[in-house]
Amino acid sequence: MNIGATRTSRSLLAIGGAAVFVTATGLAASPAMAVASPGTTIGDLFMCVNNSTRVMALAWSSTVCPTGTSKFVVWQGTGGGATGATGATGPAGLAGAAGAKGATGATGATGSTGVAGAAGATGAAGAVGATGAVGAVGATGQIGADGATGAAGAVGATGATGAAGAVGATGPAGPTGAAGAAGATGDAGATGSAGSAGVAGVAGPMGPTGPTGAAGAAGAAGSAGVAGATGATGATGASGAILSYRTVTATATLTDSDQVVLCNPTTTTVLTLPLAATNAGQEILIKRMNTGLTSCAVAGVWATDSSGNFALTAPFGSSNVLQVLSDGTNWYIVNIH
Repeated sequence: MNIGATRTSRSLLAIGGAAVFVTATGLAASPAMAVASPGTTIGDLFMCVNNSTRVMALAWSSTVCPTGTSKFVVWQGTGGGATGATGATGPAGLAGAAGAKGATGATGATGSTGVAGAAGATGAAGAVGATGAVGAVGATGQIGADGATGAAGAVGATGATGAAGAVGATGPAGPTGAAGAAGATGDAGATGSAGSAGVAGVAGPMGPTGPTGAAGAAGAAGSAGVAGATGATGATGASGAILSYRTVTATATLTDSDQVVLCNPTTTTVLTLPLAATNAGQEILIKRMNTGLTSCAVAGVWATDSSGNFALTAPFGSSNVLQVLSDGTNWYIVNIH
């Protein structure tokens, strides 16, 4: 661009408030530019030149050129004539492009906590959980065998009744006024013999008391008959016997004297009950002791109670203990636990 030529023609231009673009071939005015009348002063003009493309834009002294451009003076309005009157203000230029987005402002203070919301409606009740399995029933404790009843003692014999005392003689009548003399005392009746001692067993009943001697006739009273002796107390019956027991480890036939049998087999074992006919009223209790796989069974139980041999289970099983009773014909199961 020929800066000198531009300055020479400054009296020929008037700026009407619009931007003027200068290309590589010289100045080019926008449609808003107009020719001023002679003697008009427009002041200094500047150009904002893009540092890369060299495209130039007309600017005023107060214009701040955009980033990436340089500002140059292209016209200094200092003509030799008198300064003309200030021209009317030109129309406003077109709005510039929007500036770059400013930095984000600082975060505002945290607002106060809002009022708590109303409580939500209660949720529907969850389904009822399944009922847990019933725990296993604990094993029943071993029932002790009943003690044998002691034999009843024989009743002691009743003591003999004492003889009646003789009637005393009647005393002579005394004179009137004086008391008659007391009649003589009758002889004492003989003492009844003692009853024989009762045999061992329950106490015999007390022998009856001998009858009272007959009263003497009016006057001296006859002596009372001597009381018969009390029968001796029968011996106390024997207490229940302690149960006997034994341990069996192999197949065997139980005896009439067996009461408690502990089966602790080392091989497959079958215990046969003794004859029911010779054990009427007898009870036998059989318990399995081992926890392994070796079995223990009982033979001879009434067929209606057990079809075949009765198999005992290991400890804590439901059939670990078997209790049987003989009626003289069969062995019946009276307890299993």
